[in-house]
Amino acid sequence: MSRTNSLLIVLLLSPFFLGCKKQVLQSKPEYSSNFNQVIKQLTIDEACGCISELPEVSFLESRRIESPNLDIGKVLIKKLNLRDRKELDSLDKIAKRFVMDAAYMKSNHIKIISHKEIQALAIGNEIFKICPEGVLYFQRPIFNKNYDRALVDFGYAYIGSPPFSIYKFQNGKWHR
Repeated sequence: MSRTNSLLIVLLLSPFFLGCKKQVLQSKPEYSSNFNQVIKQLTIDEACGCISELPEVSFLESRRIESPNLDIGKVLIKKLNLRDRKELDSLDKIAKRFVMDAAYMKSNHIKIISHKEIQALAIGNEIFKICPEGVLYFQRPIFNKNYDRALVDFGYAYIGSPPFSIYKFQNGKWHR
């Protein structure tokens, strides 16, 4: 094949390769930073010294399993002012890659308790000897694209929990 033909083929095919960039979803620094702020605010608001490790499944996945007949996506799209389900799903995928600020937890004497520990310590209420206020659990929040509104699902292990809440970021602080 001649050099001219090779160059022509490369030029003709390059738009196909250059125009097909697949967006890779990562835990954006904004997501991790904002989620850590939400966790900090929750531990302050709830005066809690123990939190559970994060569940493997996302909020959307757990709600779809718990209530398959409820279209939670439709509710969240409205409450978070999102365009559509595709945007909600992409934000949920970003949430799965969150990294907790363990240094903050340690420096503020907040214990991270595994799910296995919670189950083992729940027998005979041993958990309350280690965590007198209970164990705060939460799922990774779903933020809107501007990171000024977040769905936050949290409660206390074995005590019951309120339904999820929508938090807004105003004046440098997250508010229910």
